[in-house]
Amino acid sequence: MGGIISAFGALEAGRQQQAIYNEQARQGRVSAQLERDIAARNAATIEEQRKQAVKTTERENIRHLGSAEAMIGVTGAQSTGSLIDVLSDLTLQASLREKKVDVAGRTRIQDVLFAGEINAFNLINRANLSVARGRAARSQAQFQALASFAGEFTGDGIFAD
Repeated sequence: MGGIISAFGALEAGRQQQAIYNEQARQGRVSAQLERDIAARNAATIEEQRKQAVKTTERENIRHLGSAEAMIGVTGAQSTGSLIDVLSDLTLQASLREKKVDVAGRTRIQDVLFAGEINAFNLINRANLSVARGRAARSQAQFQALASFAGEFTGDGIFAD
């Protein structure tokens, strides 16, 4: 009779262990989604900062180009030759500054999203591992129950712990 009770005890213990592991897996999946959500919110914030930085850079560039044109006008120089080259170079540099700010912002966004996805991936892997541990605990409990049950009927103690 003790073998039958041990068998049911082992089955219940395995079921409880599996339930614990499954809950850990559920929590891991919820945490993974939270990581993705946080990364998306952070990326949205960075996107707004990027847009603002690009606008600020555009305004600074317009101011610098306007100052350069005003200096040329004050000197009374003709807008030909090397002066046009200077203005062209200043315009090109201004465009490059805008692109640099834009690309830096976009790179930060990708970094934040990638980091969030990596964290989520790790949490999902841990969740999957918990599910596997739960299944293993349940299988081990079933084997122990079978051994206890078989030991009850064989009486030779081969399957006893």
